[in-house]
Amino acid sequence: MSAARDIYVLDTSAWLTLIEDEAGADSVEELIAQARAGEIVVLVSFMSFMDVYYITMQERDRHEAQARGFNGRFAWTTR
Repeated sequence: MSAARDIYVLDTSAWLTLIEDEAGADSVEELIAQARAGEIVVLVSFMSFMDVYYITMQERDRHEAQARGFNGRFAWTTR
């Protein structure tokens, strides 16, 4: 039986904090690193990715929105 792992849910504000390198970005980055190492579980709603895309489209442009989305550096899976 595997050991129980802590579970975190990252919402839109967490992703934008990380992408914009705002206060708290280090905490979000650490959670992602722990998830990649299999130490914790990080969940993200599809809507959070869509929110990041939409907000970026409104504030910047389509190219930036696509870079931040599924083709960006933060798009990853652990399975």
